[in-house]
Amino acid sequence: MTTDMTRRDLTALAATGALSGLFGHVRAAEAQPAATGSAPMRVAMLVHPDMVLLDLVGPLTVFSLLQAETHLVWKGRAAVTSDVKLPVTPTTTFSECPRDLDALFVPGGLKGSVTLMGDSEVLGFLAERGAQA
Repeated sequence: MTTDMTRRDLTALAATGALSGLFGHVRAAEAQPAATGSAPMRVAMLVHPDMVLLDLVGPLTVFSLLQAETHLVWKGRAAVTSDVKLPVTPTTTFSECPRDLDALFVPGGLKGSVTLMGDSEVLGFLAERGAQA
């Protein structure tokens, strides 16, 4: 018997752990009575050219399962093209994005991320919202 783990094995193991943790959290939340007037988690997810689409869609799915209020944010509302050439349409702009966020999320992507590092408008938005999230 070999103890070598393939990338596929590791991915399956991580997914199983992540899902069990997620559904354990969801079950715990369902078991408790809903707080009167409690607001859903508020999340902003930066969408940007050449982002890794999988890095956006996976976490977006989790936030959706948690019934979070999720905003796909970019400079404008025109669709941006992901690494696999699928367009993603932002739901809000930097100026419209809520200030009181619980989480600020930036998907990866080497080419897209390197470009963002030189964009003062993006960096300013992330610094402002990130300081409060």
